[in-house]
Amino acid sequence: MAIGAVWLLSSSGERTASRRDLRLALLAGLGFGCYFVLIDRLGPIGGFWSLAFARMVAALALLLIMLLLHHPLLPPRDVLPLNLLNGGLDAGGNLFFMLATQAGRLDVASVLSSLYPGATVVLAWMVLGERLSRPQVAGVIAALAAIVLIVV
Repeated sequence: MAIGAVWLLSSSGERTASRRDLRLALLAGLGFGCYFVLIDRLGPIGGFWSLAFARMVAALALLLIMLLLHHPLLPPRDVLPLNLLNGGLDAGGNLFFMLATQAGRLDVASVLSSLYPGATVVLAWMVLGERLSRPQVAGVIAALAAIVLIVV
């Protein structure tokens, strides 16, 4: 149910996924899956360090890419508050995932956190006034049903 919900939520109805899209999504899923398992295995103290190292490695990798592409190193001043909010929410999401794995089961925390496209779609609908496609509405309903099935 959860996998179907994510699939429906991610579809915009504009185009079908190509093999390249699926390959990149699978690689991203594999990376996130390994990252989440490692966070769970490191325990309370190691998990915090893992989050810190993940952010440092990501920052260094992005800095290298930006230098290679001759991209500006700082964002325009007008989008800085949104970037700071975005970074804080991302860090908070990872922190709460780590705390959830320590408080409960990794499988439950992983599946429930993987339903974040539902929150994205609902927020885009509520805040930005975007219209939901029929598959996305079905995905929201399926995500809610999946949460009930996982929790029960």
